[in-house]
Amino acid sequence: MKSFSSEIGGAAYNLASKSTGVSHAEAKDTLASQFSTLAWNDLVEIYLAACTLHEMAYSVASDVRDKKLTEAAANIVLRQKCPGFSDEVYKRAYGDGMFESLW
Repeated sequence: MKSFSSEIGGAAYNLASKSTGVSHAEAKDTLASQFSTLAWNDLVEIYLAACTLHEMAYSVASDVRDKKLTEAAANIVLRQKCPGFSDEVYKRAYGDGMFESLW
């Protein structure tokens, strides 16, 4: 699955960005209840893509802070390595990465 609706992509990213450890299972269950018509395997694929986007956003934001990447280049990297999300989700992920990479 390379692309998905902005609604499920946003919901998956929202849950992934707040989940750690065991709470990932709960996040997938929450997503499944919100999108009950989606096959479980597709839901897990989208959720894992959202987790990867969150982790990648932290990494590229750190590189921007260290002057290894420009903001434009960081956004290109996010879109290339984590395809399928809406512009809004990429912007949010980058913003989250910038905030989380402060400490």
